[in-house]
Order: sequence, then structure tokens, then C-alpha cells
Amino acid sequence: MKAIRQATKLTQGAFAKAYRIPVGTVRDWEQNRLHPDAPARVLLSLIEADPVAIQSLLDKA
Repeated sequence: MKAIRQATKLTQGAFAKAYRIPVGTVRDWEQNRLHPDAPARVLLSLIEADPVAIQSLLDKA
């Protein structure tokens, strides 16, 4: 998870805002307190593949 966020060059807060994920959830995933569920893993895979496109789609929603 942290590698995906770092690849976007966003802080935890900016990543959370951009992809509509609570910042506490991002923090917990990165600290291995929680693990993403299946839908979250799909979203993270999509972000990893094309972060700009996913952010654009979310901005339109």
C-alpha cells in the first residue's frame, strides 16, 4: 500500500482525499494495522495501474 501511495508522490492526507479513502484507513493500511478488503484491493490495483485516470473518474463522480 505504501509503495502505491509513494508512487503517486502524494502524502497520506492528499492520497486519502484524492481517492476518497479516510486518512486513518490509509495510515492503518500502511502500518499493517488493517488490511484492505477485496473492493479496496481492486481500487488500489487500479490506482497502481493508472492513478491519474482513477483520480479523474472519481473527480467526475
